Amino acid sequence: MRRLLVIAALLLVGRPAGAQVEPPVPVPAPSLSVLTVALQYVDDPTLHEELKLSEDQVRRLVRHADRWFQEYGALSTSQRNAQMTELSKASDKALGEILKPEQLRRLKQLTLQMAARRFGDERAVRHPEVAEALGLTAEQATLLRVKKLRIADALTKEQQVKWAEMTGQPVRWVLQMSKHRLPFGSGAVTGVGGPMVILLPRYRSVQQELKLTAEQIQRLQSADTTYRNALAIAQGLEAAAQAKAVAEAARAVEKAVDAVLKPEQSIRLRQIAFQASIRERGWGEALNSPLVKNELRLSTDQLKQLVRIDADRARRLEALLAKEGDFDAFARALAEYGKETQEEIRKVLDAEQQAKWKDVAGVPFTGEVGGWVPSWRAASSTASVSSLVSTGMATLNTQPIKTELKLTADQLKKLNLLYEQFSMERAAISGEANLQERTTRLLELHKKSDAEVAGVLTADQFKRFKEIRLQTLTRSTTVMLPNYPDVVEELKLTEEQQDRLRVGVHLADVLTRKQKLLWEKMIGPPYKGIPPPTRPVTVMSRTPATLFALTHKTTLDELKLPDDQWAKLRPIQDGWRDRGEPLYSVSPATDPEAEKKLSTLVKEVEGTVAALLTAEQKDRLQEIERRRIARTGLDELFDLPEVEKELALTNDQRNKIESMMAEAEKLRQLILREIGSGGPATALEEKLDRATEKRVLAALTDRQRAALEKLLGKPVKGPLLATTSFGVPMNATGVSAFAPPR
Repeated sequence: MRRLLVIAALLLVGRPAGAQVEPPVPVPAPSLSVLTVALQYVDDPTLHEELKLSEDQVRRLVRHADRWFQEYGALSTSQRNAQMTELSKASDKALGEILKPEQLRRLKQLTLQMAARRFGDERAVRHPEVAEALGLTAEQATLLRVKKLRIADALTKEQQVKWAEMTGQPVRWVLQMSKHRLPFGSGAVTGVGGPMVILLPRYRSVQQELKLTAEQIQRLQSADTTYRNALAIAQGLEAAAQAKAVAEAARAVEKAVDAVLKPEQSIRLRQIAFQASIRERGWGEALNSPLVKNELRLSTDQLKQLVRIDADRARRLEALLAKEGDFDAFARALAEYGKETQEEIRKVLDAEQQAKWKDVAGVPFTGEVGGWVPSWRAASSTASVSSLVSTGMATLNTQPIKTELKLTADQLKKLNLLYEQFSMERAAISGEANLQERTTRLLELHKKSDAEVAGVLTADQFKRFKEIRLQTLTRSTTVMLPNYPDVVEELKLTEEQQDRLRVGVHLADVLTRKQKLLWEKMIGPPYKGIPPPTRPVTVMSRTPATLFALTHKTTLDELKLPDDQWAKLRPIQDGWRDRGEPLYSVSPATDPEAEKKLSTLVKEVEGTVAALLTAEQKDRLQEIERRRIARTGLDELFDLPEVEKELALTNDQRNKIESMMAEAEKLRQLILREIGSGGPATALEEKLDRATEKRVLAALTDRQRAALEKLLGKPVKGPLLATTSFGVPMNATGVSAFAPPR
C-alpha cells in the first residue's frame, strides 16, 4: 500500500489596523504534524539532494520512516486518532536527531509546498498546526473552505508574507511518495488487516502448502469474521480499553487458528509468517520482530551482529555481479544465501536459542504472499473452472451473434447438439460430492467442449466469438475475469492481479503495459449486439502521463523550461488537480459517464501540454520515457512500436533476450525469497538490472545498438521516474491524517 498523500499548512492571519478581533478557528480533530507527514517522501532522491543529506542521514531517515509506518499501521483508526499527537511528537523528536536545523526547516517548507500543489493553497493553509501559529480566523477558514476564495483574497498581506516564509523558495518539481507498503504485522501483533496467522491462510499458495481442507478454510474464515467483529466493537471504546480489546482479539484469533489447524500446520504457518516478514522488510527487521524476539529472546548485541551478517553477505553477492558472465555463480550463491545466512545466525545464538531456531525458520516457502491481501476462497474452488466459450454456448443461438458470426444452418444444428450434451454432463458432475473430483471433471468438460465448438466454427468465427464473450463479460465490470482460467493464462495474470480484479479495482490499474496491449487485441473491435458498457472494456489512459512527467525534477532539468512556459504549465497542473482527480472517486453507478469524462479530459490535458512544448522538448521527453521503460525491463522497451521497427530483432535474438529476462526474473524472485526487500536487497536488484542490461545489449548487432542509442538519446542526469501514473489521489477519496482539512 502506498503511503497516503500528505500535507499542509495554515497561515497565521494578521489583522488590519482597527479591525474587529474575530473568533479563532475551532479546535480541529487531531492531525499529524507537518514534519510527520513528510515521512512519505523520504525515499525520493530529489529530497535527499535538496536537503543535502549524507548517506548516513538517508539510511537513518528511511529506517525511522519504516519503523514509524509499521507502528502506525498496527493501530486501528480510533487508536490512530487518539494517539495522533504522541505519534507526531515522537517522530518530530527522531527527525530532530537525524537532521540539522536548516534541513528540518527546508523539509517542512517542501512538505507545505507539496500540500499546496496536491490539494491547493486554499486547503493547505488550513492545516491545524499552522492555523494555530498564524491565528487564522473562523471567518477566513470559512471563506477558504466554503467560498473557495483564493488565499490572496482571504488572507491579509501579513499572512501572505508569512505563508511565503513558511513555504520557502518555490520548486517546480513534485516529490514522489515512498514505495513502501504498510506491513501487515507478524506473530500476534496486529497489522493492516489483522495478525499474520489469519491473513496468510487467505492466500491460495498457503492453503496448498498447509494442505487445508475445505472445512478448515471455512472455519478459518469464520474465525476471521469473529475477529473483525471484535475489532469493530473495540472502535467505540476509550483508547486504553480499545488497545486491550484489540490485543485480546488478536490472542483469541491465534487460539482459534490453532484450534482449526493440526500441530504441524500451526508450526508451518508461523514459519511462513516469519519468511513473509523477511520478504516484506528484510532479515534485519524480521529478526527484530516480536515473533522472533519472543521465541529466541535475542539480546541487543545479538541483533547488531545479525544485521551485520545480512549486510556483509549481500555485499559479497554484489561483487559477483560486478563481473560479466558470473550469473551462474551469482545464482548458485543466491540459492544458498538463506541456508548459509541461517548457519551464520546459529553461530550468534546460544544452545537454547539454536534449539528453537529450527521451528522459527523452517524450510523455504516458495509460494507467493504479500502485497494485496486476497479475500477468502477455497484452495480448490469450482468458481474458477469456467471457460469463455463453453459457458457462452447458449448465446450462439441468439440472432445478434448468429448475424455477427454468419453461422450456417448446419453449424447451428451441430452447436445446439453440443450445448445439450454439455448441459447434461455439467448437471451430472454438479452432483459429485467430492469437491476436488468435481473441480477436475468440470475442467475436463470445459476443455472438451471448447475443442468441440472450435471444430464446428471456422478459426475466424471462433476468435470473434471469444472477443464477443470478453466484451459481454466486461460490459460493466471486470470482477469475473479471474474466474476464467483461459483468460488468466492468456493475460498471465498473477495471483495479486486476480485478487485486485475480484474486489473491483479497475482493469487499467491492474494490468502491466504489455498486458494492456494484449488485452486490446483479445477484445477485438466493438461488438454492437450488446448495450454500451457502463465502464469501457478498453484499457484507457486514466492519467495524463506527460503532465505527470513534468512534475519530476529530472525531467524538468532535462527540458529546461523557460519561465514563460512554466507560467503556462503550472495552471494546467492545478486544473488537472481540480477537474480531473475528483473523477477517480466517482462510482459508475452514480455517473455512468465518469470514465468517459476522465478519458476525454486526459486527452484534452495531454493535447494542451503537447501544444505548449517545442518539438525538441517533445523529442527529449520521448527519449526520457523510453529510458524509464528500459529501467523497468528491456523487454518492455523492445515492445514499443518505434523500437520494434528500428531494431528489427530476429527470432533468435528475441528468444535469447526472453531467456535472459526470464533468468533475471528468477534471480529477482530468489533475492526476494532469500534476502527480502529494501536495504541490501534493493541495491542487489539494481546491480542485477544493470548486469542484465549489459547481457541483452551484447546480443544486439552494432547497427541495432546504434539505433537504440539514437532512440534513447543522451544519458539522463538524475533518477528516473518509477511510474507515469498519478495513482488515486487522497483528495479524491476522502479525508486522511496525511491531508489538510477539507
